[in-house]
Amino acid sequence: MGILAIEELTFGVEDREKSRQFLADFGLHPAESDRAGSDLFTTLNSSKIYLYDHDDPRLPPAFEAGSTLREVVWAVESESDLANLSDLLKDEPNFKAEKDSVECDDPNGMRIRFRKSETVEVTLKVPGINQYGDIRRIDEASPVYQKAEPIRVGHVVFFTPDLVTTQKFYEEKLGFHLSDAYNNRGAFLRCQESGYHHDLFLLKLPNRESTGLNHVAFVVRDIHEVIGGGINMNRTEWSTFVG
Repeated sequence: MGILAIEELTFGVEDREKSRQFLADFGLHPAESDRAGSDLFTTLNSSKIYLYDHDDPRLPPAFEAGSTLREVVWAVESESDLANLSDLLKDEPNFKAEKDSVECDDPNGMRIRFRKSETVEVTLKVPGINQYGDIRRIDEASPVYQKAEPIRVGHVVFFTPDLVTTQKFYEEKLGFHLSDAYNNRGAFLRCQESGYHHDLFLLKLPNRESTGLNHVAFVVRDIHEVIGGGINMNRTEWSTFVG
């Protein structure tokens, strides 16, 4: 299956103004939305993040209360991939196939959609990182980032009460590969045979029996941009969950 990466996320939020400010401070680029009544932000490779009011009737049903993710769009390589997905997913809840996309709900209740990739290649100068036994940056200061500027969507993490069923769906229906696992607690899955460690992490907590969003991660240049982005979020007075 030619699934490449996450290229679009749609959120339903309770406070659009605060959400817009958060995404701007986080380093995403505001853009003119092609969907009435929504806000659009983009990454450097043109992946899209849409914001809607949480009660907008156009949104898929929420899998948890409050502000949360409502749809994940996965990019595929070709039209033949869409045709294959249409056949594989035709019996799934809320299945719909159109000329340029296929969608359904996963076992966790998250709306997932597939379409041909629309992102652009990004070429950036990334200085080497010095670490024990591997010196790549010589006579050059490490870069300093005033804020982050995400390149692409990295991964999403969902809480799931039924790890076995949800993991089986992504592995057997969609061809995802297992990278790592916590026994009976979590599965790190990647959509390509060779790629990032994970595009999706499914997490089952012993004290939680409901679905939900844990977090969304974005890819940046290096660890220095992670640090600069974090400092900027502190500077702009956003509270952090893990310090």
